Amino acid sequence: MQILHTLAVPMFHEFASDAIGNGFPADKREGLDADGNPYAAVRFTLDRTASLDSNPGNECELVFKGLLAEEKVDIRAVYDQRPGKEAAYHEQLDIQMINQVGLEDQLTDFLSAAMAVRRGQPIPPRKREQTSEQKSRTAELMAMPPDQPQVIPIVWKKREKK
Repeated sequence: MQILHTLAVPMFHEFASDAIGNGFPADKREGLDADGNPYAAVRFTLDRTASLDSNPGNECELVFKGLLAEEKVDIRAVYDQRPGKEAAYHEQLDIQMINQVGLEDQLTDFLSAAMAVRRGQPIPPRKREQTSEQKSRTAELMAMPPDQPQVIPIVWKKREKK
């Protein structure tokens, strides 16, 4: 699926590079699964003192996989694997529903969820599921001081539209 190579791979590369540039362990990978389906993945940890693979429970991972036979994109996000937490989501979208803005929203929602669980805050509703009232409530929640020591967030810069 060309969309993974033209949109997801560069976006994940940029995200991982920004995370590493800010001192967070991160990597991205791409390839084919055992069934020949293309995928792109990014993973990171919000702990600057950790390294990837040293404590998989702290790792967050987002995977976009093209399901060629079904003409769908499989999206799997794991943003908290700590014991007793295990926060994740999974969905499949028709290929026609996928575009740059949609993929960027998926990454933004994933990062927001990962940071919220580390702050001990409720996970904000995903962008495409929010009403305008929920969007303003989400902004309020994100502005509230955390219950626990604050995690330094990874700032992901959205690419400018040309």
